[in-house]
Amino acid sequence: FVTTPCHPDELLARVRAVVRRSQGHANSVLRLGPVELSLDRHEVRVNGQKLSVSRREFGVLELLFLKQGVILNKNAFLNHLYTGMEEPEMKTIDVIICRLRKKLATAGVPNLIDTVWGCGYILREPQISIEAANIPSYPNATTFPGPTQAAA
Repeated sequence: FVTTPCHPDELLARVRAVVRRSQGHANSVLRLGPVELSLDRHEVRVNGQKLSVSRREFGVLELLFLKQGVILNKNAFLNHLYTGMEEPEMKTIDVIICRLRKKLATAGVPNLIDTVWGCGYILREPQISIEAANIPSYPNATTFPGPTQAAA
């Protein structure tokens, strides 16, 4: 129920909420591994730390999270982000994805968004990087610290 006249942004938010609930996403916080997407606050958190993203970057993540496991082509992103108001070029999506990947990699989640060559993009279960997990890496087996040998 919406009273008229209403602001187009409010109408769009209400429609998105109805669609989200109809698709089984009644919760306004979506999670995948250490990444948390708050739909009502428009916030992205990685391991509890807020990640600064633009409105368009958030929209791309929102669509990927709502359609987890589905390959999304650039037209799907353009329809979700721009809703017919302005028609940017297809390359715009590549630029947004590139910026998101850099921000997510800096936050320790480098492989969240995967490219399916010739098809589009898909959200993958994130792999924790060694640097982000603070796990020491050892270049070869001879330098791996093991139990000390007792002198004979």
